[in-house]
Amino acid sequence: MARFISEQVDAGDSNATIARQLGMNLTTVAHHLSLLELPPELDEALKSGRCTSPRTLHELSKLHDDNPKQVQGLLASGAEITRTTVSALRAEPEDGAASEAAPSPSNKLIAQASAACDRLERALGRIQPSNSYRVALPELIALRIRVEDITKRWLQGSDRQTPSQTDR
Repeated sequence: MARFISEQVDAGDSNATIARQLGMNLTTVAHHLSLLELPPELDEALKSGRCTSPRTLHELSKLHDDNPKQVQGLLASGAEITRTTVSALRAEPEDGAASEAAPSPSNKLIAQASAACDRLERALGRIQPSNSYRVALPELIALRIRVEDITKRWLQGSDRQTPSQTDR
């Protein structure tokens, strides 16, 4: 279903149109689309049938972005993966242990940015090399420039410097 919805989006249909045609709400369409960008361990839980609910996997993926160790603990535990389990996991203290120091807000944001880069990389990996690649090339170049500009603006924001810049 997720692949079908993605093909429809790629063909130019809006999520609203797809939702109407399939008799789903917009949120359900979005949850199905998010299945195509799951972290590998959650993708394995989907493929193995351990969790088949798009909504639950979407929520677990968001939790994974914030605290991957907590989600990996759930997956390793063998516990049933349900919306209730995910809600309970979200309510737990991060990392499930008070002995470890909580990650700083900056580290948490960096982890979220890294997860976003992982999702971007997976999305770009789905672009098939063909004639459509040549058509998409200007958009890919524009995307690269946008990512570079975001990084430059961040580095310039407070005279932040990369390690290589401080070594000069």
